[in-house]
Amino acid sequence: MSATKYRADIDGLRALAIVPVVLYHYGIPGVTGGFVGVDVFFVISGYLITGIIAAEIRGGTFTLAGFYERRVRRIFPALLVVALATFAIGTVILAPGPLTELGTELLWSSFFSTNIWFFEKDGYFDGTAAMRPLLHSWSLAVEEQFYIVIPLLLRWTAAPKRGRDRTLIYLIPVFAASLLLSISYATNAPAAGFYLLPARAWELLCGGLLAVAKPSKPSLIQAEVASLAGFAAILAAILIYTPGTPFPGAAALLPCLGATALIWAGECDGRAVTSRLLSARLPVWIGKISYPLYMWHWPLLVLARHGLFREPDLAERLVLMTLSVSLAYATTRWIEAPIRGRRIMGSQARTLIAGIGVLLVLFTIGQATSASRGFPDRLPAEAIALARQDHDLTGQFCNPKSHFDLHTSATCDIGNWGTSQEADFIVWGDSHAQALIPAFDTMARRHGLHGFVIQHPGCEPLLGVSETGPKGVSCRDFNAAVVTFLKAQPVPTVFLVGLWAKIAEARPPLALCAGRGGQNGAIIDNIAGITSDDGSHAAFDNGLGRTLTFLNGISIVPILLQDTPCQFTEIPPALAMARALHRPLSGIEEKRADIDASQAWVDGRLAAAAASGHARFLRTRDALCGPETCPVESAGEALYRDSSHLSLVGALRLVPLLEQALKSAQDWP
Repeated sequence: MSATKYRADIDGLRALAIVPVVLYHYGIPGVTGGFVGVDVFFVISGYLITGIIAAEIRGGTFTLAGFYERRVRRIFPALLVVALATFAIGTVILAPGPLTELGTELLWSSFFSTNIWFFEKDGYFDGTAAMRPLLHSWSLAVEEQFYIVIPLLLRWTAAPKRGRDRTLIYLIPVFAASLLLSISYATNAPAAGFYLLPARAWELLCGGLLAVAKPSKPSLIQAEVASLAGFAAILAAILIYTPGTPFPGAAALLPCLGATALIWAGECDGRAVTSRLLSARLPVWIGKISYPLYMWHWPLLVLARHGLFREPDLAERLVLMTLSVSLAYATTRWIEAPIRGRRIMGSQARTLIAGIGVLLVLFTIGQATSASRGFPDRLPAEAIALARQDHDLTGQFCNPKSHFDLHTSATCDIGNWGTSQEADFIVWGDSHAQALIPAFDTMARRHGLHGFVIQHPGCEPLLGVSETGPKGVSCRDFNAAVVTFLKAQPVPTVFLVGLWAKIAEARPPLALCAGRGGQNGAIIDNIAGITSDDGSHAAFDNGLGRTLTFLNGISIVPILLQDTPCQFTEIPPALAMARALHRPLSGIEEKRADIDASQAWVDGRLAAAAASGHARFLRTRDALCGPETCPVESAGEALYRDSSHLSLVGALRLVPLLEQALKSAQDWP
C-alpha cells in the first residue's frame, strides 16, 4: 500500500479525528482535549498529499495546475456552500458589529489566511473566539499555505538528481525547526504557535515524512503494537488535555505520533486489529463526510449562540450535531461527489476558473460587508442606536498623565486633579478598572478628592502571578512598576479591580467573559513555581496574599472589588437584535444564581481576605443585580459595552457603593 492507494483505515482515522473535535466544541463532558483531532487531520493530510505529489514528481506526471485542480475539487465546494449559508443566516440574526466581523473573516478566507487574522484577534481558547462563525477555517488556511510551499519544495528535491532523492535531506531539518519553534511558542507566544504555519508545519510533515521515507511494511506484530500505541496516544490526548494545556508544542507530539503510527500500521494490509476496526463501515462512512462535517458543525453552533443569546442546552446541541451530520452527508453526496467525480466541471480549465470565481465571491461579499459596517440599514433605527452603545467613554473622565512610563500601561488623574499633586486614593487593576473610571471620577468630584487610575488591560493586581506568553511578561513588569510607584508615593486607600475569575479558575463556567485572553497561556506563579490549571487556585491565593501584604506593609487600606457580573454575549449587539427580532430581554440576562455560582470560589477568597482584616471587600454585584437576574439594559441604555465591561450608565450605578466604601476606609465624618 501507499499514499496513492485508497485505504479504508485512513477514512476511519478521519472519523477518529472529527468525532472528538465535534464533541469538544459541543461541550460533551469528558472530551476536554478533543481539539487534538485537528492535529490528526494534519498528519493524514500531510501523508496523503505529500505522498501523491512525490510519487507524481518521480513518475514525471506532476503539474501545479493538476495539483491545484484537485485542491479546488476537494476544498472549494463545501467551503463555498458553508460560507454562503453562514452569511445568509448572519444577515438575519447578527448585529452590524458581529456581521462586520463575519465579513472580515470571509475576506481573509478568500486568501486562505484566516489563521493570520485570528492570530491578530483572539486565542483559540479565548471566550470571544467562541462567537466567531468561521473560526475553524484557521486550520484550512494552515493547510493551504502548506500546499503552496510543499509542491515547490518537493519539485526541487524529489526528482532524482545525480542518482539520489534529496527529499528527506531537506524535509527533516524543516520538520525539526518547525517542531522546536512550536515548543518555544507554546509558552512564549501561544497564539502564534497555535495559528501560524511555521509552528504547525511539522505536524503535516509527520505524515509527509512517512510518505516519502517509504519505510518497510511492518510485520503483523509490529503493526499490532504500533496501532495500539497510536490509538492509545490519541485517546490519551483527547481525554487528558484541556484548554489550559500549552499547545501545540511538545503536547502535540502525542496525537501526531499516534496518527503516524496508525497510518504506518495500516501498511500491513490492514490486518492489525485497530486497522480492521477503523476500516469498519461506520468509521469509514463518518470519515468520508468528515471534511463537510468539520465545515458545518462550528458555524451552526456559533450562529445558535448568537440567535439564542446563550449557550445551547444539551438537547439543542444534540439537534445541532444531528443537523451537522445531515448537512455533511448532503454536501458530500449532492455537491462534492459530482464535482470530484468530474460530472460537473469536467475540464481542468473550468475547475480552476471556478475556483478563482469562488474566491472572488468570498472576497466581494466580505469586502462589501466590512465596508458597509455590517449593513446597518437592514435594522430599525432603534436597534442601530443600541448596537452602537459599545464605545469607551472613559476619556471624558480621565486626565492622562504619565506618572510612570511602562509600555502600554495607562495612568490618569481623576476627580479634583487640578488642585493637588497627591492622591487621596488609587485604582489599580486591569481593563475593568478602566471601565469604572467614570464611577470613580464622579465620586471623587462630589467630595473634592483627587485620585489616580493605574491600569493595564489583562493584568490583575496580583503580585508574582501572571500567565505565560508576552502578556504575562508585560503584566509582571507593570505590577512591579506599580509597587515602585506606591513605595515612592503612598496613599491612604487603593481599590483593587480585576477579572479575578480569569486567574482563579482554569475554565470559568461563563467562559466568554472569563476565558483566557488572546495571547494568554497557562497560569503561573513566578515566585512559587506553580503552573498549569491544577495550580491556578494556589497561584491566585499566593498572588493576592503578596499584594495585600505589600499594601498593608506601607499602611495602605486595600479595597477589593467583586467581579463584574459576566454576561454570556456582548450586550449592545444582543440588545439590538433582540429589539429588531422582537425578542424578550429575559433571553439575554444571566441568572443571578448562575453568576454567583460561577464566581463563588473567588468571592469566598476575597471575603476571607476581608474577614482576616487584611482588606475591605466591596460586593459590587449587589448594586448591579437583582435577586433573580443581572439586568443588561436600563431605560434604553446598555449597562455593558461588551460582555463584562460596564458602560458609562452601568459604571455610574456603583457610585453610591464606592462612596460608602471610601468613607468607611478613611473615616469620613
